[in-house]
Amino acid sequence: MRINPPSLRSWMVLMVPVVVCACTTACQTQKKTKRDGREARQIYDMKAQGEAQLRAGLQQAHSEDKRVLLSLGANWCSDSQKMFDVLKSRTELAQQLDDHYVLVMVDVNDRLAGQRNPTIVERYQVDLKRGIPALLVLDNEGRLLSTDPEARPKDDDHDHPGRLLNYLKKWNGDGPGSPSETQVPSQEKSSAP
Repeated sequence: MRINPPSLRSWMVLMVPVVVCACTTACQTQKKTKRDGREARQIYDMKAQGEAQLRAGLQQAHSEDKRVLLSLGANWCSDSQKMFDVLKSRTELAQQLDDHYVLVMVDVNDRLAGQRNPTIVERYQVDLKRGIPALLVLDNEGRLLSTDPEARPKDDDHDHPGRLLNYLKKWNGDGPGSPSETQVPSQEKSSAP
């Protein structure tokens, strides 16, 4: 008994579903945000529009008479993840945030399909090559108060909670050492959305 080799058509009918399934799985796996070999927590909303997030944060800050701490980062970034943890878990930092700031977290991921939310990055003249997260302090009208990039926390300052606390205290609007809106030079590019 002679067995005929499968025809090309039969082979394609069998292999196409296998190839499609493999490609779909690979694409879905690539879309997952990885950190240290495991899926990262989604602390930044990858589907939200940053402008809408910022507007909502500014409205809340205005109604509560607070400032905005704008965190520009990405879920895949271990420094962004650690900074979020430190800000939320360290009592003195969490208290500063709760008393004086509205935290707005905007995804600036550039790994999937171009940079997310580039208008916010451009408006506040943030150089993402310096590292993320970038932590900016805005007044409740959306004006950038922490205008000196060198004076902002570094991406790895999650290892130095004292520096973060000093930064938050400096810009919280309380006390004689806290810069007021009138002391900050106005910048057209820093105006609210």
